[in-house]
Amino acid sequence: PKLTFVYARLHALGEPIRMTAAAAGVPLENVFVWDYYGKPWPEVKPTLPFGQVPELIIEEGGKTTKLYMSTVITRYIATIGKALPEDPVDAAYLDMMMERVHELFLPLNPSAQLPPYFSKQQEGLEKVEVFLKQVEPMVAAKGGPFLLGKKPYYADYGIYHHMDIALTLKANVLDNFPAIKMLVKAVEQVNGVKQYLASRPKFIG
Repeated sequence: PKLTFVYARLHALGEPIRMTAAAAGVPLENVFVWDYYGKPWPEVKPTLPFGQVPELIIEEGGKTTKLYMSTVITRYIATIGKALPEDPVDAAYLDMMMERVHELFLPLNPSAQLPPYFSKQQEGLEKVEVFLKQVEPMVAAKGGPFLLGKKPYYADYGIYHHMDIALTLKANVLDNFPAIKMLVKAVEQVNGVKQYLASRPKFIG
């Protein structure tokens, strides 16, 4: 299918999607929402089903489908890229981890770059600390470096993105969490992801 990813000039909710596509070798055309619709975001917002982006436009066989909700889009790309584990329990485990790390998005992501949210940085880091204490032993128990062991999946990229943001706010945030620190470093070496990270635009968030 032809995939068009419509979003703002942000990493934010888009990064796990873009990283999953890069790792799975799934072509993804990135377009800013105002460019795709030809009008400012405030005019586009009320025309979208949920009033929000990201939006994935799927064109295949004369049919066009639009998906919303970032974790759903990420899982769809992982599915068509054959980048999900065969074991349904493992797949559910990844879903669980993705949902958990997604809970960090607010206020962590906007607090790193958007002035109205700067006062929320400490709150974001406190949420990260709770997450790290919960997830560190779970990652360590699997033997690492990734959530399910030796092979990376989309939820690893979700964790990477949020830890990357946390590290911009507190450089030593992972120092007491060696398993997650190892996961972050391992993600940076994943084929496809490594190239994407080296060339990605300097968006905010």
